Amino acid sequence: MKKKLLTLGMALCLVFTMIPFSAEAAFGYGGEPDDVPPTVTFEPNARGSEFYTLNYDSQYGWILEIFAGSDTEVYDVITNYNGQEGLWDFDQSDFEHVRADGIPGGAAVTVTFMGRYPVAYSPRLDSKVMKLSYKTTTYNGKAKKPALKIGKLKQADLVKKGLITVKYSYNTKPGIAKMTIKAGKKAKGKYEGQTTMYFRIAPKKMALTSLTSQKKGELILKWKGQEYASGYNILISESENFEAEKTHNFTIHADKFNSMAFKEATSGVKYYVKIRSYTDSKYGRSYGAWGKALSAPAK
Repeated sequence: MKKKLLTLGMALCLVFTMIPFSAEAAFGYGGEPDDVPPTVTFEPNARGSEFYTLNYDSQYGWILEIFAGSDTEVYDVITNYNGQEGLWDFDQSDFEHVRADGIPGGAAVTVTFMGRYPVAYSPRLDSKVMKLSYKTTTYNGKAKKPALKIGKLKQADLVKKGLITVKYSYNTKPGIAKMTIKAGKKAKGKYEGQTTMYFRIAPKKMALTSLTSQKKGELILKWKGQEYASGYNILISESENFEAEKTHNFTIHADKFNSMAFKEATSGVKYYVKIRSYTDSKYGRSYGAWGKALSAPAK
């Protein structure tokens, strides 16, 4: 067994917090009379691995050993105590036996299996059990790379350990971006296959530069063209709240236009107008936020 300090593991989490010790929580423990042992609790999805020993060593402190069973692979153990995280890696020949030492006296240890699989089985990567740090963001001139999590496991650590690879596509401008997640070189027995996830990069928020009425029954709208815009969506309404029955909805499909004449206005009626841009990409359309509405009466 070898010990490393990292921020995540694959199969088993040990989370420590200080709580009063209950003698009934410890199984097979042997320690010094004056040293309060940790407590150990197994969460429901850790069933099958409740057999463990807890012993004290003057050199290594409290030692927790878990025996998982012949049909179960245990890969790593994470410990988290007072903000310090530790990761224990186990040799393939010793995957049924988990040992974590240096556990503080009086700590509460919660055992949570992140994955418990038969020896010959590797779970396929599935986007349904993955989460992104964000699914929608706004373009700011930089490539967007939301972070991935599989359960409690973070992308940076999964990649560092060679368990997965992540490739971003279409993530440098507005549109729908793609992430391709594949099993890494060291994923055997843990992950297999690949999956994809998508996230939205919205164009920047924009607004009209002017709204005027020079002719009877006509409004003139002007705006500044936006980088990467495929077109513009414009709402012209007699309602300040843009109620549907009083609102005209226009889509201009060419980014080269920066003005529009609305010739269906009713003289003397005050109109409210707002605009947003959109970008079409390989995987769909992405809209920016609506800009502040301008208002003006029609001649």
